[in-house]
Amino acid sequence: MISSHPVIIQARMGSSRLPGKVLMPLGLHGKLVLDHVVERSLQISDWVCVATSDDELDDEIYDYCEMRNYLCLRGPHDDVYSRYVAALHVFQGAAWFWRVTGDCPMLEPMVASYLMRRHKGESFLGMDSTVARGISPELIESRAFLRLESDRELTGLEREHVTMAMPGYSRNRVTPPPCYESEINFELNTWGNYQFLKRVFASHIYPNAAHVIRELTRPA
Repeated sequence: MISSHPVIIQARMGSSRLPGKVLMPLGLHGKLVLDHVVERSLQISDWVCVATSDDELDDEIYDYCEMRNYLCLRGPHDDVYSRYVAALHVFQGAAWFWRVTGDCPMLEPMVASYLMRRHKGESFLGMDSTVARGISPELIESRAFLRLESDRELTGLEREHVTMAMPGYSRNRVTPPPCYESEINFELNTWGNYQFLKRVFASHIYPNAAHVIRELTRPA
């Protein structure tokens, strides 16, 4: 375990480009995408919660979490901010939390560890744009996050993309170690990405992003 801060995973079935992606099969032993995200999150913290919506379409996520004994909370479909607030009420006393999205089966716990070591008390901390997509969580101060709604009325876009309104969202960015710098996209957002991730998980029992990046960028 890397930290005592809870991990909150936002997940939904609706996606304009790849519907149902979080419950697609991926890798060995019958695992689904969400299984990989939860298992990797549990390497970051013992406290992990899936935050899905109360939309009927997301009943499948809730039922799957129940079957797998994953903690799962539900909230408004178009108000992701409120889902995080509800999860933080469950994790009362958590000064910080990790934000993770359910379409990142290559989430890299070592990147979370790297962020922890460079954290100087900023209310928001994430990786900069040189990091490979889909491997990095974001570290957020709970009090500052909960205060967003009381400071001013959040826009619909800010309620959907929950960290946009956080102080330091643009500037508090860490340059990743060279082994994680890449233009490779490990985020599951298209059918092409799904086929790519299937190949990665078929050839590795536990894919490590740094190893995969090195393999794919090694000179012929």
